[in-house]
Amino acid sequence: MLARLSDVPAPSTPPASRPVRADDGPALGRLAMAAYSGGVDDPGEPEAWHVEDLTAALAGRYGRLLTPVSAVVDADDGLAAAALFTSWDDLPFLAFCLTHPDHRGRGLATGLITHAARVLAAEGHREVHLAVTQTNPARALYERLGFREAPIPTQ
Repeated sequence: MLARLSDVPAPSTPPASRPVRADDGPALGRLAMAAYSGGVDDPGEPEAWHVEDLTAALAGRYGRLLTPVSAVVDADDGLAAAALFTSWDDLPFLAFCLTHPDHRGRGLATGLITHAARVLAAEGHREVHLAVTQTNPARALYERLGFREAPIPTQ
């Protein structure tokens, strides 16, 4: 999916967040495990697999991590939400958008994405891409934020 950054709505008040740190891999892996568990995109893998995948994502597995637009929302017991943006084929790419089930419905993902869209636009980018399965309920969020079907860029 693709969104022209000019089509992404302006953020309301963005959630209290911080930039992703290099040592966030384990916490991001635990968040991914919780976010995907039982859903349409649950790979059925153990927590260690998610930790390795998100740690590798921070190291460039899915393209160079874009900072400071890649951000997390801390919670008392770990991470409540995260949005990781990478540079894929020289385009901003939303590689991961994760919300812990206990924190869904609070606008965290919306706030992280809309804030990142404003920062990316200010840096001169015109669009952002993401990949999401057809049956993922998050598609409704992405469509509300201006994302539309488009070919996935190849690297």
